[in-house]
Formats: sequence, structure tokens, C-alpha cells
Amino acid sequence: MNQFFAKVTIIMATWNRAHFIEEALRSIYNQSYKNWECLIIDDGSIDNTREVVQKLIEKDHRFKYFKRTGKYKKGLPGSRNMGLDLAQGDNIIFFDDDDIIHPENLRLCQEILEKNSADFCRYEKKPFFEKKENFTFSKITHLNLKEFTAADIEKMVIGEIPFDFCNVMWDSKALKHERFNESLMYAEEWEFYSSVLSRGLNGFSINQVLYYNRKHLE
Repeated sequence: MNQFFAKVTIIMATWNRAHFIEEALRSIYNQSYKNWECLIIDDGSIDNTREVVQKLIEKDHRFKYFKRTGKYKKGLPGSRNMGLDLAQGDNIIFFDDDDIIHPENLRLCQEILEKNSADFCRYEKKPFFEKKENFTFSKITHLNLKEFTAADIEKMVIGEIPFDFCNVMWDSKALKHERFNESLMYAEEWEFYSSVLSRGLNGFSINQVLYYNRKHLE
């Protein structure tokens, strides 16, 4: 797949995050890699999330808004599964609705998947608190690329290596037959990734912060 034509599907589940989601979506809009779609799956918001999102959809058709249907259980697992069923991309990545994404995130992950024929690419994330920090995204000129081995999978399972839904890009073929367990409200990500990685997929990890997760009380 030519990296300039491969499409990335971003899946973003949301619920009552009108006060944060615009900032998250704008950091997606500012990605240097342009061939993406962002599927926003609303899990039943009762605030003005839809109105906030609609303003961006009117400016950019790559943003797509959906209400979670009754086919999927309420909660993050169901919303993400709906996103997986709707995804049209060659690669898939999950982003949260209140975080900030480095502008080179999609480009770097896509290039690593392409050049190494990899099933996934993992990167680092960094927390920040409440209001947006004055991020200065440095230009990335060198990546410390490391193959994700069976030993790393064991470390992931016991929590030594962070492996969360928001800091991994996947080749869509790797997730073709995988879905989140909708009966779980906790540890559903751990179960999902443990199942996927146990199949012996080929992946890489980069020692670079490409994602900023917001810490807040809401």
C-alpha cells in the first residue's frame, strides 16, 4: 500500500465532552498526514456535543458523526465496536475525545507500518492536567524504532509496558476479526489487546511522545 494513498480511520467514542472535544478534533485536523477519516461515535450525550462536532463537519467532510445504535451496548466497548464496523481505512487508530494529538502522529505511524510491513505501531503518551498546556511540538528528525517482541508482550500483559487504545496504530487486517467485549466496563482494552497480540503479530514501538492525554475530574 502506497503510504500517500493509505487511508487511516480514527475512531473516537464520546459522551458529554462538548467542552473538550473541539480541541481534540482540531488537533486531528492539524495532522500533517491528510488521508484520514474520523468516526465520532456518540454514546448518548445529553449536552451539545453534536452541535460542536457539526460545526467541524461542515468545514471538513473527513469528520463523521454517528449516534451509537441499539445493536451495540452502551459504553466504550460498544461505541468502539461500532466504529470498527464502520471503518473504511487501511489502518485504524483510537483517540480519546479530550486529548491532544501530535501533528506528526498519523504520518509517522503510517510510514512505520508501510516500510516495515508491520501489523501495529506503538508510541509514547504524556499526561497533562485540565487546561491545554502551551504545547510546542518539536520537529521529529530521528526515531528510536524497536521491534515489539514476545518478551514485550509479556511486559505489556503485566503492565510494565503501557499499551493503551490511544497509543497504537493498527493495520486494519489485524483487527478484522477482533472486537471489544461489550459486557466489560473495565479492563476491556487489556482483554482486547491481549487477544490481538497473542496471535504473534509483527509490531514496532517508538520512544517518542505522539499523544497527550488530559487528566481532569469530569
